[in-house]
Amino acid sequence: MKKSELRNIIREEIRIINSLKEYTDYKFKKTNIKQIDKKVFSKLMPKTFKTSIDAEKRIDGIIGEVVNVHVQYHEVIDNANQKYLLYQRQYSSNLPSKEINVTELTVELFDNDDNHYHSIGTIFVDTNQFLQEIKNVFIILKYKY
Repeated sequence: MKKSELRNIIREEIRIINSLKEYTDYKFKKTNIKQIDKKVFSKLMPKTFKTSIDAEKRIDGIIGEVVNVHVQYHEVIDNANQKYLLYQRQYSSNLPSKEINVTELTVELFDNDDNHYHSIGTIFVDTNQFLQEIKNVFIILKYKY
């Protein structure tokens, strides 16, 4: 196989992966995450922050189980004109007896000096509360599902 053919195959696979919005994790495991500073997040999204302890317990209760994962992000600005990228993995279940409703939320802060986003950490939160509060706390610039 020629290098150019291999490059084209790799590009197509990357395109498919990048367009992925939902997938099933057949044996969910919690990854090691950089925890966000709780004081910072409680000021950023106070109502959503209050759901983090319960959300973490729900995540701990699904380790090893089959879960559905929906991936999306929002690019937002707060009232101080600070830009953030909110990357989300929303976990749910097909089983009516197993309501998960948890989002693994990674918050990235935009640095105007180097024109890049930098992760400030991740937190597990209640999905419904997060989706409700994001509309009240931020101006949504862009989102991708």
